[in-house]
Amino acid sequence: MNRKKTDRLAACRQFYAKLAAAGGGQLREDLERAFEIVPREYFLGAGPWFAVSSLSGMVVATPTDDPIHVYQNVLFALDRQKRINNGEPFLHGQLLGALSPGAETWRFISAVGRDTTPLFSHTWSAHPGRSLLTRSSRSWGTAPSKT
Repeated sequence: MNRKKTDRLAACRQFYAKLAAAGGGQLREDLERAFEIVPREYFLGAGPWFAVSSLSGMVVATPTDDPIHVYQNVLFALDRQKRINNGEPFLHGQLLGALSPGAETWRFISAVGRDTTPLFSHTWSAHPGRSLLTRSSRSWGTAPSKT
């Protein structure tokens, strides 16, 4: 990826992170860092991707496989036939902020949400004394499989 494209993607991730974390209450700063650092495209498979309209359910393909297209508050289909998607990031930020989760809540969320575990474990690691999940989470260096 060339430098200009990388800078554009980084700026997009920063903006997306601020919006996604805006409803995060006292976790806002931690959530913002997590949304900025954890690449959303790693959990969507190879692009182009399929966005799902929340109003009509219509599926719209991104015009290219440029990851900049995924930094929006929309569902992206992981398995269109089974209606499995990766969720709305802004809702995740708002719900986590409302929960202001303690240790047991984080363990439950991380066990249920395989594709979001790195996001939550990054947020967890920002709090002193909460290193168990971070030590057990996978590396973000490569994209995980969708299966």
